[in-house]
Amino acid sequence: MKNFHWGHGIALFYTTFALTMIFAVIKSTSFDNSLVTKDYYAQDIAYQQTMDRLSHSRELVRGVRVDKREDQYVLVFPIQDVGDDITGKVQLYSPVSSDRDLNWDLMAGEDGEQRIPLEKIPNGRYQLIVKWTDGKLQYQDEFPLYLQN
Repeated sequence: MKNFHWGHGIALFYTTFALTMIFAVIKSTSFDNSLVTKDYYAQDIAYQQTMDRLSHSRELVRGVRVDKREDQYVLVFPIQDVGDDITGKVQLYSPVSSDRDLNWDLMAGEDGEQRIPLEKIPNGRYQLIVKWTDGKLQYQDEFPLYLQN
């Protein structure tokens, strides 16, 4: 170790620094840093409308609920409070990738239930977003889901 002097220390430091920077650049270029939703800015502009829909949902005596039954989730709507003329959209939003997002038209039956089959949905964390209307007011409900098949 007698031959190691300050010149070697500087060379070792700069070599380590350069290798660390190269590693950081390679890792940063392989990371998908795109926005998770394709229409992020449009959603941001309509934020107040979303807050109004969420507020309408909280004001319901019986709100929408999600039940897990065998290999499906079931959305149960409060048809006693709002009637059976329910229309809207259901979105299964994945914060991991927009490629995993799924959308359905809301088709609640006469019993006020919408079934969501799980067999083709990859495992992971999701946000179930239900935007619906009873013909008078617009509502929005959000439920966190963690799917494990």
